[in-house]
Amino acid sequence: MDVPHWVYVAGAIIIEVTLNVGILFGAEARFPKSMNIKQSVRDVCIALWAFLVPAWFQFETFIFAPTDKRSDAYAAFAHGQQSGQLVAAIIGGVVAIMIGATAPKVEDLRRITGKQ
Repeated sequence: MDVPHWVYVAGAIIIEVTLNVGILFGAEARFPKSMNIKQSVRDVCIALWAFLVPAWFQFETFIFAPTDKRSDAYAAFAHGQQSGQLVAAIIGGVVAIMIGATAPKVEDLRRITGKQ
């Protein structure tokens, strides 16, 4: 049974949106102690996002790219890949700006931790 390409794309989009939500809103959220993950949800989501987005494009090319690189189907596939990479780069830029805008100030961190 072959799974259609759109199912993989939909899954990738859902995962990326979920990671971006974790990046934007997970700065204060922590994992349960039983998981023994000391980083915040934001940190883990950033690490996963940095790996999974490029890996997705490699996986998609490997599995779904037409074999004839001179065909119209390959040109359409390459255009879709470029569009997806552009969208991922734009979303990454927006998320980076939002992280910078919402990051705690150094003075607040010093006050909270008591360290100078």
